[in-house]
Amino acid sequence: MLSAVIITFNEEKNIERCLASLTGVVDEIVVVDYNPIGEKTLISNPKLKPLLEHENVFNIIVDKSVLIDDCLPENGFYEYFGKNAAAVRSRSKLLFMTNADIIISN
Repeated sequence: MLSAVIITFNEEKNIERCLASLTGVVDEIVVVDYNPIGEKTLISNPKLKPLLEHENVFNIIVDKSVLIDDCLPENGFYEYFGKNAAAVRSRSKLLFMTNADIIISN
């Protein structure tokens, strides 16, 4: 089993193409949606919601309050925090870590 981990930060424009490119390549996708407080999450977008609610896609939503509460710096550490959270959540021991602007080609 192979799981893809996608770390996002303001990636509404890219996530759809990235998810589509991973179809049939991985068994599970874990999306870590890092959004500052007050911003919309990816799953709140009606166009993206069906893609992100697929049975093999799991969403972790991280906002600045999580990072501040955990005494982590606001800038830069969200990616490491997100990767660790996704690794814990994933059903696979084999992880493909990527960003939403990466498209897998055939």
